[in-house]
Amino acid sequence: MTVTHNNNFKDTDSFREYLLSEIRAARIQADLWRCQLDTVGIALKARLITADQAMKELDLKLIARGSE
Repeated sequence: MTVTHNNNFKDTDSFREYLLSEIRAARIQADLWRCQLDTVGIALKARLITADQAMKELDLKLIARGSE
């Protein structure tokens, strides 16, 4: 996430409030990602889904070590 300060914010209080709201939104997104990781991890450990299904659910792609 990139936040740039531009001249549209006339005072620092407005920018501070804006920045705090962006931080709250980023934290919520991180919490959702953590919950998704936990859910897929539990399902994979319980053998309810395969490794391929877990990768697809998390939209992951394996990269072989040493080959880029």
